Amino acid sequence: MGDITLDNVSIATYTLALNNIATLRAENGATVSRLNFAQDHLRLSQANLQAANSRIVDVDIAEETTQLARYNILVQASASMLAQANLAPNSALMLLAQTQQEDITMPITLGGSSSSASFAAFQLTSSQHLLEKSLARISSWKRIISSSDDPGNLAVSMKLQSAINMTEAVGTNVSNALSFSETQDGALQSAGDVLTRMSELRTAYDSPTASDSDKAGYNT
Repeated sequence: MGDITLDNVSIATYTLALNNIATLRAENGATVSRLNFAQDHLRLSQANLQAANSRIVDVDIAEETTQLARYNILVQASASMLAQANLAPNSALMLLAQTQQEDITMPITLGGSSSSASFAAFQLTSSQHLLEKSLARISSWKRIISSSDDPGNLAVSMKLQSAINMTEAVGTNVSNALSFSETQDGALQSAGDVLTRMSELRTAYDSPTASDSDKAGYNT
C-alpha cells in the first residue's frame, strides 16, 4: 500500500470525514450534557439524603444543653434528698435521746425513713444515668448512641445511609463517564483540526498557481 498524498485524496473525502466528526462531536456533546444533568441531580439527591439522615441522628445542641442542665439539677436534688433521708433517722435518735433521758434504751420505730432513702437513691441513679447519656450525646454530636435509644429511627437512618452510599457510587460512575466523554471530545476535536488543515492543503494543492515544488512541499 502506497503513501497517502494530497493528489490521491479528494476534497469530498475530507468533507465527508469532517461531517462524520461533526456528527460524532454533536452526539458526544449531547451525552456530556445528559451526564452533567445526571451528576447535578445525584448531588442534589445526596444532599437531601444527608440532610434527612442528619435530622435523625445528629443531636440538637441547644436542646440537649437544656436537657443537660435539667438532669444536672435533678442529680443535685436527688443527692440532697438522699442525704436528708439518711440523716433523718440519726437526727430523730438524737432528739429522742435528749427528751427521753430516763429510759433511753426503749424500742424506737421510725417508719418511712428506709423507703424514703430507697426512693431518693433510685432517683439519684436514674438522674445520673440520664446525665451521662446527655453528656455522651453532646460529646459525640449524635442523638442515637445505641440501638436501644431509638430503634425505629436507627433503622431509617441505616436505610438512608445505604442510599447515600449507593448515590455516591453512582455519582463516581457518572464522573468517570463524563471524564471519558470529555477526553473523547478532545480527541475528536484534534482529529477535526487535522482534517481541516489537510483540506486546506488539498485546496492549495489544486491551485493553478502552485508549482511542482509547492505541491511537493504540501505533501511533506
